[in-house]
Amino acid sequence: MIFLRPLGTGKTLFTSLGIRPCQTGHRVAFVIAAQWVTRLAAAHGGFECR
Repeated sequence: MIFLRPLGTGKTLFTSLGIRPCQTGHRVAFVIAAQWVTRLAAAHGGFECR
C-alpha cells in the first residue's frame, strides 16, 4: 500500500499499521516518496530531466 497525504492527515497512524506485520515476520518497507523515485530511476538506468 502507498499512502500519499498532506501533512497532519494520519500517515503516522497508517505507518503504525505496518508494525504488526513486521512483528509476525512479514516484510514491510517504510520509505518516503523521494526514496521511491530514486529507487525506480536507478532500476531503469537513471532518468533525464527536461
